Amino acid sequence: MRVGLIPQSFLERISLSSNVGPTPILLAVWGLGACRTMMAGVRLGIFDALSRDKGGDRSAEELARQLGYDPAGTETLLDALVGFGHLSRRDGRYQNGKVAEKWFTANSKSSLHNMVLFLYHVWDFMNSLEEAVRGGKSHVRDLHDPERPPEFWEHYLRGLAEFARLQGWEMVRRVPLPKNAKSLLDVGGGHGMFSVAFCRYHEGLAADVLDFPPAAAVGRSVVAEERMDHRVRFIEGDLRHTDFGQDRDAILLFILVHHFSPEEVQRILARAFAALRPGGTIAIFEPEHRGGSDDVTQSGGMMELMFFLTSRARAYREETLRGWLEKAKFDRIRTTRLLTAPMTVLLTARRPEHA
Repeated sequence: MRVGLIPQSFLERISLSSNVGPTPILLAVWGLGACRTMMAGVRLGIFDALSRDKGGDRSAEELARQLGYDPAGTETLLDALVGFGHLSRRDGRYQNGKVAEKWFTANSKSSLHNMVLFLYHVWDFMNSLEEAVRGGKSHVRDLHDPERPPEFWEHYLRGLAEFARLQGWEMVRRVPLPKNAKSLLDVGGGHGMFSVAFCRYHEGLAADVLDFPPAAAVGRSVVAEERMDHRVRFIEGDLRHTDFGQDRDAILLFILVHHFSPEEVQRILARAFAALRPGGTIAIFEPEHRGGSDDVTQSGGMMELMFFLTSRARAYREETLRGWLEKAKFDRIRTTRLLTAPMTVLLTARRPEHA
């Protein structure tokens, strides 16, 4: 999957194919505008105000009056959102498009409202890019610094929970658990939604979620809202030092290992092996980093950059993760691609029965 410019006329097609137009600047400006207008539409409540359950369409003047905003500024943002395909306009009245209604309104079952709000924090990380390149890892502030304000943890964990809610139904069918599994450990799974999905799918299963205290605080609220707090519990601590327990049927390392150095990842896998019962399952879910020795895909390069800026770490290739699982003595290693999570890779493996 790539981001690019899509020509809308024959002249634009010729300009792009002949490299006459300043495509890098156009892509940068259009991308900048698409991102920031979407973020503003969510934060300012534009999409929510135009949602179908609140009456749908409004004129710019009506919406500005309803939300208490400047009429000219409101109309300008609305027109930009029309241009980027999030809204439609007819006879001077605006309404959400199908994409905006599904993904950006807070009450939608598929809402990514909190993940969009988390993009404001991501924007701050991107602003530190030059400093990080000049000064290296010492100039990168850890994404998971426990001292970050509650607003950060709320947007971050609830944003991740929104993704997990969409992916959970497929994930539980792709990760094979032992028969009659009773105990699952979700390492670093602070929002708890993957644990909720597994417990709902596997009768008799209970889960422990291990994460930092501020992450666990948000996760407890999320799990309580799902009415699963009787089966999904939280362990507060640093996963590098906190005990993983014993006789686990499954251990999840979801969107986690890229935050750690190769040495740390291998120690985490060794501890997971020791905590699993024979025949137990380990599952690693990571953004995919693809590319040959002489190239890098757009998604791979972007993920590697983001992980460096947020965790002082790097994205790992599938073959690297498989090699670490083999070194940790796991067997039956399997790779799965998910329909609900393109540009990711799911690796599952087992602790051998006689290990």
